[in-house]
Amino acid sequence: MRRDRAILIAILALTFSLSLVVGVKAVPPLPSSFYGTVKLDKATVPDGSIVSAWIRGVKYTETQTLTYQGDSVYAVRVPGDDLETPEIEGGAEGDTIIFMVGEAAAIETGTWHSGTDVELNLTACSLVGDLDCSCLVNVADVMKVANCWRCQCWDSCYDPRFDIDDDCDIDIVDIMLVVKHWGETCG
Repeated sequence: MRRDRAILIAILALTFSLSLVVGVKAVPPLPSSFYGTVKLDKATVPDGSIVSAWIRGVKYTETQTLTYQGDSVYAVRVPGDDLETPEIEGGAEGDTIIFMVGEAAAIETGTWHSGTDVELNLTACSLVGDLDCSCLVNVADVMKVANCWRCQCWDSCYDPRFDIDDDCDIDIVDIMLVVKHWGETCG
């Protein structure tokens, strides 16, 4: 009788403890964070200017600038992709992050790494075709596009900053759009 009771208690305890076990979901990765100064056309930007972070042509987050000690500054946390879900919610290890200052792409890019906090000062230009922010559209800008010649959205060599017509490939049309602004200068 005692033995049967002990077995029954053991079975009930085991059943109860197994009922407490639930499916454990994976913890999504920590965000990849960036902070620093922001310049557009070599000048500070107004408070409230938008800085956004893009991966593979998708905007994952944005923030507003503010002024600190005379500089425009930003801080942004780029979420990571939870591999347990079918959706892509953010970056994966090694993804390239394109930063936009308003509608202008920054020269600098970031690399997504879980749990990092990286200082990255951003420089962007509003002059169409001025891809190196020199305030002059010239051969250096054409060469930046040419270096990504025939790269498409799904290629590792693709850089959306040089896809001027935003058609998912870098081709002669993009070079022609830069050349169209040849010799133009800032302000």
